Formats: sequence, structure tokens, C-alpha cells
Amino acid sequence: MTVLRKLTARRPEEDGVLRDAVMQAAQALRLDLRIDAAACRDISAEELETGEGDLLIPLRGPTGAGALRLGQDLVAALVELRIKGRCAAQPAPGRTPTRTDVLLASDFIAALLEGMGEGAAHAGDHLDGVPLSAHLGTGRLQLRQVTVSFAGGARSSEVGIALPEGTRAGQEDFAERLSARVLDSDVPLTAVLHRMTLPLSAVLRLERDQVLPLSDAGTDRIGLDAGGRTVGQGQLGQQRGMRAVRLAGG
Repeated sequence: MTVLRKLTARRPEEDGVLRDAVMQAAQALRLDLRIDAAACRDISAEELETGEGDLLIPLRGPTGAGALRLGQDLVAALVELRIKGRCAAQPAPGRTPTRTDVLLASDFIAALLEGMGEGAAHAGDHLDGVPLSAHLGTGRLQLRQVTVSFAGGARSSEVGIALPEGTRAGQEDFAERLSARVLDSDVPLTAVLHRMTLPLSAVLRLERDQVLPLSDAGTDRIGLDAGGRTVGQGQLGQQRGMRAVRLAGG
């Protein structure tokens, strides 16, 4: 079964295509983001436009049109990340998105579209007042959406992709490219010996040859991180003269 068929045929809790693309985009921007839920529902273009403060990005693929929807607080967090280098712990006040927001969120959007396959591309930013139905038509849409949380779980928002119901079949080539792109994505792995927290003033005073005590570090307790999350444990050793980590069971 091809990926776009999975987007329309699988139950929401089984759907990993949009989830994987969102996580890939978040990791590319070093945004600590978690997927909390997935859902699928039918919706009209007019209903899609009712999310106050949401950013709608019309898409054009080789087999038809669609739309990407980014929730208002996720857009605000992406703007904060670009301007301040981090996102605040509190949700941002609601406001109407601007083309500056589109520009500042463009890295996330590009990484998300890249994760969803080569065929999807921008077809505008929907900030010119033209109804979305002019791009998608007046028929029913299928909205695939994931709910995400970030800022340590203090903030939440949504990411969704809407496709006309008539595009459920006949998109195998685009879907297979999407599947290959997701499955071939690189995931950096980091072996972590120890973590510590220091005041910023102490970090600024760090200098060459200074010794940092690793109080509870041990070569038999190596964390394996991917995308800012610990995904396994192991033991530090050697193989063929090189440092290596033997993964622990469980």
C-alpha cells in the first residue's frame, strides 16, 4: 500500500507519515517537539479557513492540490526560535499571521515538505485574501492532523495536511517517493557519557584546561540519543581499535 493511500485509508492512530515528517522538520530546527495525538476528518475549504491565527500554505503536487495548516502557537514558536534562538515557556498571544511569519517559518515548512516527498511544493501563502476554495475547489477535503507539544509540554498546537477526497487514488508515484524519502532520512545518533547543568555565569567562565567533574558518569551507562531524546542505553568499549557502544537489551 502506498503512503498517500495510507494517509487516507489507515486509522489515525496508525498513521505515521505526517508524524515522521513533522518530527524530521522539528529535529532539523532543533525544536524539542512531541507528537501527542493524530486524527483524521472530512472538512470543507471554508471550514479549514476558520482556525483563527492558523497559517495556511496551499500546496501543489504532480497529481493535484492540497494545503498545509500550521497552528497559531506553533507558528509563534517557530518565529521565536528564529529571532531569539529558543521558544518561550508560555503560549504567545493570538494574532493574524503575516508574510514575515511565513518567512521565519519557512525552514520548518521546507523541511516538512521535504520529509513528505519531492512532489509537494508551495503554491502561495494564502495571505492575499483569495479563498482557499479557489485553490482546492469546493469539494470535501480529508484533513490529516497531528497535535504536538513543545516547550517542555507547556505549549501545544497542530500540524495538518488537507487533500481533496478525489485524490485518494492515482497518486502512487508521488506516494512512493514520499515513502522512500521518509524511510531514507538520516537520524543522527549521539552517545552521551554524562549530562550536567551549570549557571550561565559558570558557562561563560569556562576556559581551556579547566576540569569538569562527572560525578555519576560510568562507561557502563552510556545514553544513546536521537533527535534530543534518549532512545537506548549501552556500555562503552572497543571494537577493532575504535571506541564502540554495545547496546543494552530491553
